[in-house]
Amino acid sequence: ADGNLQVSRSIYLEGERIGSLFLRISMESLRIQYRRQWLIVAGVLAGCIVVAIALGFPLQRVISNPIMQLTKATQTVSSKADFSIRVEKKTNDELGILYDGFNSMLSHIQQRDAELEKHRRNLEEMVQERTRTLEAKTRELARSNAELAAQHATARALAECTALSDAAPKILQAIGESLAWDLGAIWSV
Repeated sequence: ADGNLQVSRSIYLEGERIGSLFLRISMESLRIQYRRQWLIVAGVLAGCIVVAIALGFPLQRVISNPIMQLTKATQTVSSKADFSIRVEKKTNDELGILYDGFNSMLSHIQQRDAELEKHRRNLEEMVQERTRTLEAKTRELARSNAELAAQHATARALAECTALSDAAPKILQAIGESLAWDLGAIWSV
């Protein structure tokens, strides 16, 4: 209670008490040693924290700057759809492998875009050529249909009339109608 540690024990020999042992130790030296050890532990811990911070900032830049550069390139590619962007590889570590993978991915996308654009242009040219061909065939079919209609009308007029003089006006009218000619003024004369 007074800053000392006291221990007392009785000493027995063959069941008889032959004496007592009394020890008193000052706790002050133990307290001083205890405080000294805590100060050493606190000092070592503070030193480790300072060393970790001193080493952490440069190492953080070594790791985070390349990742920030890759992040910036990713954002630029995403916002502008510019697949020609590449990041410069500075190391051959895991970050270098990541850079190589990123650059390779962009190269493949850029190559596919170029191939798609080439195919799109070819397809447009093919569609235009096919449209021209179909339009020409449509005109030819319309002309052939008009000729067939004129031949059919002529054959019907000949079949319906007994004399060629009766059939001639009907034939001319049928030919004019099938070819979309305006012959009304001629017939009125």
